Amino acid sequence: MILPTFVFVMINSFDCVDEFKANGDDLDAEEATTQFGSKFRKEPWGMFETVVTILFGATALTQRHAIWGLFNE
Repeated sequence: MILPTFVFVMINSFDCVDEFKANGDDLDAEEATTQFGSKFRKEPWGMFETVVTILFGATALTQRHAIWGLFNE
């Protein structure tokens, strides 16, 4: 159950980040020149995906350890 949950969370998280990125790409010229628009378009979206992967990967490993122990002791 840990692996399917990890896969489900990763797919949903990447989809959410991609939707935020698409919102930034859809800003018109007037919105893009505002402080919010310029900052939103410069966000490091790859960093968010990396952090999500590390956090949820660590959660999955911690769950595996809590259920079965580190090396199936």
